[in-house]
Amino acid sequence: MNRLRLWSLLLAAVAVLNGCALFTLRKDNTFSQDSCLITGEVYAGEAVKRPILVVAFEKVDGRAEIAHYAMLHEPGPYELLVRKGRYHVFAFEDADRNLRLDPGELAGIVLGDGPGLSIDAPAGGLVPDMAVVLSRDPEIRRQVPADILARSAAGGFRRHSTQAGAPIDLNDPAFSAEEGVRGFWSPLEFFREHGANIYFLEPYDPRKIPVLLVHGAAGSPQDWRYFIDHLDRSRYQPWIYSYPSGARLKGVSELMAAKVNHLHRKYGFERLYVTAHSMGGHVARFALAHGKIGKPGMKLLFVSISTPFGGEELAETGVSQSPAVIPSWKDMVPNSEFIRLSFSRKMPPTIPDYLFFGHRGSRNPLRPNNDNTVTLESMLDPRAQSEAVKVFGFNEDHVGILNSAAVMAQYKAILEGVEKQDADPGRANRKGKVRFRYAVGEVSDAPPLWMWLMFIPADTSRAEFTLSPDPLKADQEMGPIREGAYDVGLLAWGYRVSPAGVKADVAPGGTAEVSLSLEPQGMVGGRITTGLKKDDLYWGFVPHVADSRIASISLTGGGVQRKIVPRPATRGEAIRSVMDNRDFFWKDFFIFFDLPKGRYELRIEAQGFRPFVQAVTVDPKIIHAPLKIALSPQD
Repeated sequence: MNRLRLWSLLLAAVAVLNGCALFTLRKDNTFSQDSCLITGEVYAGEAVKRPILVVAFEKVDGRAEIAHYAMLHEPGPYELLVRKGRYHVFAFEDADRNLRLDPGELAGIVLGDGPGLSIDAPAGGLVPDMAVVLSRDPEIRRQVPADILARSAAGGFRRHSTQAGAPIDLNDPAFSAEEGVRGFWSPLEFFREHGANIYFLEPYDPRKIPVLLVHGAAGSPQDWRYFIDHLDRSRYQPWIYSYPSGARLKGVSELMAAKVNHLHRKYGFERLYVTAHSMGGHVARFALAHGKIGKPGMKLLFVSISTPFGGEELAETGVSQSPAVIPSWKDMVPNSEFIRLSFSRKMPPTIPDYLFFGHRGSRNPLRPNNDNTVTLESMLDPRAQSEAVKVFGFNEDHVGILNSAAVMAQYKAILEGVEKQDADPGRANRKGKVRFRYAVGEVSDAPPLWMWLMFIPADTSRAEFTLSPDPLKADQEMGPIREGAYDVGLLAWGYRVSPAGVKADVAPGGTAEVSLSLEPQGMVGGRITTGLKKDDLYWGFVPHVADSRIASISLTGGGVQRKIVPRPATRGEAIRSVMDNRDFFWKDFFIFFDLPKGRYELRIEAQGFRPFVQAVTVDPKIIHAPLKIALSPQD
């Protein structure tokens, strides 16, 4: 089965696909273009150690029909993949795994912004930030269709949590080579069954450094068995990112980053070593180079193995000639939009980058020098080489390089070298924590579910950063945080925060105090994206509008006239605007603060796009999630 995962054989297989295989691929693509990824987070005001089910359903002819559901092993982020439509989402704990809400079990509903708290899921793209709070409120329980899942779900109880950090057995068939191939040919079907997740092989241990392993095209977690077996498990803990490799790469890269960041928020690890094979190197590099992973002070390492950084000409052949195209092929075409976007940012110099490649290839005179799958020219793309601390070549082919004693020996040497270089007995003692407390004066219809604690270092040579508190904990410790003086503020969606900023001195081994008060306020804001072209419609794939193309964002109504004209701004300037409760726009996100109750017209002008106009209702005592705005290109 390993050979079947080779790019060349997979692409050649297109020419001889039988009718059934073509039908399956076309069906998966059609569903993918017509589907949307709903993401959010499940919160609980009390400890929940039992499975949590998150369910999306739609009403068809008066009946409730299940669209998708996910299982979590604890509260936290979730993902649901649904067809275009209007949905209701709810969650509940399922202590006895009978797929129904029983007396005594917690439940909650998503506060959607549509009729009856529903969610409008467009074709393609993403609906983020759909939060749900589990509670014992009888009114909430009455809104949850208690037995709809038990009556509708096929296949019984899901075995694997899609929550980051879920424990697995590597021998489970769900993580086999056969399933990896299915994730390549039928990514939507794979995602709906397995999701995309970072799995643990052992409970988290703060004494061990996490090593994140990312497989390639048609790969699976079992590809890493040799690496895992030869890794020093007393010093390192392997984490495995399993994802449908046929999906668009930007989406699965950003989802991987979200999973890493959730784990960092939970465990506060200070190091992460990312190792990726083949196309997985693109998935990992995009997240690292574009700052999707990590916080200031985190020690990151990137090792790519046989990655076709320059793309793959055979993918271009597949896109142009195949009657049905695997979505990730579009991203692997040489000079594709994804590859250009990825390399538009260099790997930060703070992240050591090592490039491994193999050169034991085929002797086919029609195929340039290769490792039996990927060309050397692509693996040794000058952009990737220029970023690498060092490049290592091995007499291995594309698959055998993951089972090589020589490769493993060099890999271990790199890990040890990075640790020695960073070794500093006093480093751990130069970090402290922040005790964050908040109090809500007047209660709105929802707690402050969308919260970001913002840090501006007094030392201007250091970067600003944000942390995500648990919104249901009014008193919590956060960290570790590098020692020093900070201005600390909070963005709590739907609330005014006072004081605007707090001075906090984080001492080595100490805990700084940050106490803030919250009062409801009217807010309008959200993220601006661009509508997808028909060929680009795909779940989780969200193209953003370049901030330089946004001309103005205005809000009028009830005697209020506000206008934001974007200008170049640093991250620190954007954070300062939020702390001061001043209207702002940064990158793709905007906020109007302190709005009185009323109805407004939101208008966005952008170069090359049709004007966007939407009526919005503001009530400081009713909180909605940030808006999701998709601009339409001009004809």
